[in-house]
Amino acid sequence: MAKKPLRFSLSSASGVALKPSAGGSGASVQDTSSNLQKVNADGTLSNVLTSGDATFERILMAPGNRLFVVFKAKTNISDTAESTNGCWVAEINRSTGVPTCIEDQFSPSWFPGDVSYHNPSIQFDQDGNPYYFGQYNTGSGPSGISHQVLRKVVNGTKTDVVDLQTTASNFEIFKDFLILPDGTAFYTGHVSGTLGYVRRVTPSGSSTELWAFESNYITQFADQNIYIGRNVFFTAVQRYILSTDSVDPQNWISYALPEEESQPHQNAYPYCVDPSIDAFCDHNGAYIRGYVTTDSGKSFVSAGQHTTNVSTSLGSFTQFYPTLEHPTTIVKKLWHMQKYGNKIILMGADASDKNIMTLYDTDDNSELGLITAQDDIEVFHAQHSSTGNTIIFDGHRKSDNKYVTGAFDLDTATLSVNVLGNTALSDLAAFQ
Repeated sequence: MAKKPLRFSLSSASGVALKPSAGGSGASVQDTSSNLQKVNADGTLSNVLTSGDATFERILMAPGNRLFVVFKAKTNISDTAESTNGCWVAEINRSTGVPTCIEDQFSPSWFPGDVSYHNPSIQFDQDGNPYYFGQYNTGSGPSGISHQVLRKVVNGTKTDVVDLQTTASNFEIFKDFLILPDGTAFYTGHVSGTLGYVRRVTPSGSSTELWAFESNYITQFADQNIYIGRNVFFTAVQRYILSTDSVDPQNWISYALPEEESQPHQNAYPYCVDPSIDAFCDHNGAYIRGYVTTDSGKSFVSAGQHTTNVSTSLGSFTQFYPTLEHPTTIVKKLWHMQKYGNKIILMGADASDKNIMTLYDTDDNSELGLITAQDDIEVFHAQHSSTGNTIIFDGHRKSDNKYVTGAFDLDTATLSVNVLGNTALSDLAAFQ
């Protein structure tokens, strides 16, 4: 039987998209339902495989436009007809279409979608080196050990930045992590019987505990300091100051009456005299659905929880840095957002609960409508692609109950929409 090496064609692509996994042993160039697709300039999809069979779980873009894929099943990228010597994570050379295996021991694990926001389970430093969370077991029975690891790969060398070894008598859960450009890692979790922790690991491997409680999220804002959501004893946003290697004793954001002696840097009180005003006020920023930092140094969040509780899950578009502000936008319920320079792509619903997408300019507070209430498309993913200066997206069109892909051309202000079918994409990523 002839060898079937895995090969890709990415020339002229604006990005890549991921359909739900195809049936059978995998999705191939011969299978038009191949779940990894090339996104063209107008938002249409076409096949990306030129050789081999594989089913893909995730796609990830790293600094330098490096493209990584995670396989649904362990795959031999040299010969996909063989079931031995498989790979879980590979980097694809965009010029040659040849993949290189990055991880073959375990498949990266994805954090559950509970009330807390989670950073991506695969992240990258400034050089595009991957850091990812995974689990594997050694031993069996009462002496067995469960390893929860945060692993990095640099020039082909794997290093476990964190290795939490849980036994029957010591139960510990890894909850989230954040990788800084220089490779410094922050992570949070808890040990049974405790309130948890937030720890920092330097690139050299030195570990320090910063907080003795679990964080709802870990972020880095425009000032390069680390911000966390706290919901232990009180709700607040706190920060760790990198330059002094210390936790700021003054809350960054919390709720305090004007006459109180202890005041935060940013007081939620002026915005939350009525605590039920929106998803931000319910927890003073302790829960978020996502965050972005613009090129000009402003940090924004979609405040609220990932829950089915309407009062707390509706995304509230809020500036957290350098000051606490509620920008005025026609997107009243923010589901997703994506940075594009000093602009932010906002995906959500307007005051009439119609699905819209806008491009919000954080410099002058202007807003450009990309998808209108008349279009009524619930957008799942959207990113700017420099290939054609377009915003490529996918979503669900309410008028005919169809899943669609599309592109908004920023040069001509025209919208293209293509019917995808009855199944949504799993992911979409644009090339820069």
